[in-house]
Amino acid sequence: MKIKTLFIAILLSLACVAAYATPTETETVTETATETVTATNTETVTETVTETNTPDWTATESPTITPTSTITMTATNTPTPQPKVFAYPNPAYSGFVTIAYPIEESKTAKQVEIILYGTDGEETGTVTDNTPNGYTRFDISKMARGIYFYQTVIYYTDGTKTVKKHEKFAVVK
Repeated sequence: MKIKTLFIAILLSLACVAAYATPTETETVTETATETVTATNTETVTETVTETNTPDWTATESPTITPTSTITMTATNTPTPQPKVFAYPNPAYSGFVTIAYPIEESKTAKQVEIILYGTDGEETGTVTDNTPNGYTRFDISKMARGIYFYQTVIYYTDGTKTVKKHEKFAVVK
């Protein structure tokens, strides 16, 4: 009888835990790197002239063609458009934090401002990116440890702007 009661108590506690479990949201960041290789072939012509100073003067030419290849590699980082704003790594331990944000497909972004706030609601700084591509990376080495809130404002070439809601990230040093 005691074992049966214990078993029922365990099942009830598991049911309570399952009823109050919260879903976990996972964010995925995808970046695509494109590498362009350009090959250029050039030819170098070298001529050798040998003169012999004899009563019967002769000159001998022996041209040499040496092919030379030049390979120029150009790496570009093409960001994948993001559906929402988020920071990574989060929490950040040192170095840099990257804020990912969506840019409207039909518009061209000309500037992004990321306004940083402390937990007291006071503005602690602004990061401005004049070459927005869906990601803005900034140095956190001078920031104190703690929780920061940020708001992303995207300015477009047509004079409009998009203000994204406040998000948060943690600096842990």
